[in-house]
Amino acid sequence: TGGSLVAMGSLDSNGSYIALNDKVSLPARVMPILRWLPAVLADKSGPSLGSKLGKDAMCALTVTAILVPQAMAYSVLAEMPPEWGLYTAMAPLLVYMCFGSSRHLAVGPFAVISLLNASAIQAFCHAHHGGCLHHRATISVTHSFVTGAIMVLMSVLKLGCIAQFLSDPVLSGFCTACSILIPMTQLKYVFGIKVAGSTLIPAVISISEQYERWNLACCGVFVSSLALIYGVQRLNKKVECLKKRPIPAELLGCVVATVCSAVFSLHESGVQLLGFVPTGLPSLTLPSFETSVLTLILPHAMLTAVMIYATSLSVSKVFAKMFGYEIDGNQELMAFGMLNLAGSFTSCFPAAASLSRTAIVGDSGAATPIHGAFTVLLLCIVVNIPGQPLYNLPKSCLAAIVVLAFKSLLIGGVVEASRMLKQSEFVDLFFWLLAFLMTLFAGVVPGLGTSVSVYVLFCGFEAVRDYVQNRAAQPVERTASLRRKSSLTMDGERELRSTLTANLEGL
Repeated sequence: TGGSLVAMGSLDSNGSYIALNDKVSLPARVMPILRWLPAVLADKSGPSLGSKLGKDAMCALTVTAILVPQAMAYSVLAEMPPEWGLYTAMAPLLVYMCFGSSRHLAVGPFAVISLLNASAIQAFCHAHHGGCLHHRATISVTHSFVTGAIMVLMSVLKLGCIAQFLSDPVLSGFCTACSILIPMTQLKYVFGIKVAGSTLIPAVISISEQYERWNLACCGVFVSSLALIYGVQRLNKKVECLKKRPIPAELLGCVVATVCSAVFSLHESGVQLLGFVPTGLPSLTLPSFETSVLTLILPHAMLTAVMIYATSLSVSKVFAKMFGYEIDGNQELMAFGMLNLAGSFTSCFPAAASLSRTAIVGDSGAATPIHGAFTVLLLCIVVNIPGQPLYNLPKSCLAAIVVLAFKSLLIGGVVEASRMLKQSEFVDLFFWLLAFLMTLFAGVVPGLGTSVSVYVLFCGFEAVRDYVQNRAAQPVERTASLRRKSSLTMDGERELRSTLTANLEGL
């Protein structure tokens, strides 16, 4: 079956597709599903097809239980209604299943990308003095469309090496700053006040000036939700039988908070509720092609595209190595480009890979990439549940979910900076601090943009220096310098520098 479309192959012990020859048609090269799906259906050597689909269905059930509260929380972070987070995990996930090269990657809303979307919305509101839902929806889908178009173009031109500009120190410093900024965006729900500013100092000043208006009921819901969710997460890690089938801590926290809110009428105490959530599948949306909107969106979309690719590729490679299969970086560019293009027409803001949900997919024993289809099916059921079961969900509970999502990232970033200092990797530490401080005090777009620009200039300087030294035929003695110790001499940077040097040779 499918012999006319693909060169048939078999599955290895991990379920990965192995082609018998390289004579694969163009459609099959562009859409890996045309290769792996016939192989899955034809495979008779391992467990039955029913057994594999059963594992995928159970995996999808576990992922969905965690995805639903996460998606709503990240949607609020993106300055969009909660249902948009669920929509962002539907069409994009199906498209990735067709175009992606990872069989474990969980695609949908991701907190850092949500923050970049919120930044684009805030830039539009500041420039046009408008922030109604229609404007925010237009900016979000246009952001998704332009991001997808950039990634498809990068794939066609085979520009995956651009991700090398987002070096490990820059990425770590940026994400560490985001792990402070993103929880700060949730403080308006924690204290029940309006917080001015999107960077550290204005937000701190705004919160401290309003200390007399802090709502203790909101704080109580936040702290209680934080304690419950964190406690269940720790329990999942401690108890062996819960490692593969964890208790959905975020979902449990939302259920408990919703019940308490309804029973004790917390809205009367000033606790902000999620309110009415429309039911039904996502409606058709169209991005804006106005010059003013595209000009505003473009810098945000360029940074979003590089960020999505760099983070998603690193996550997919970790699990590909763990389960013994290969990742095609250029194909990942195409996959994320296509899924964000599709998302722009189905009420989505930009989607990316989620490390936490991908880990659950790996731990729960997903047998094939079809687990993504089951997840979408479950989400279709969720968004069509009649009534308003989420009406009384406090937003401070969603804030607790967002804050906990960045606990490990913040700790990991501080540990990484400490390691650089201890090992005297001062070049790496410089780029880490540049990305961290610029993002923290100037904002996500200026912070990431400045850090990447300085790193590009640094690589260009290194390439020019190598070129001049080679042309002058003056061998340079390599001493034990800080530059040699720096992890910036990784293979990716050497490839980038050699490419730049080759371009100079052609002048």
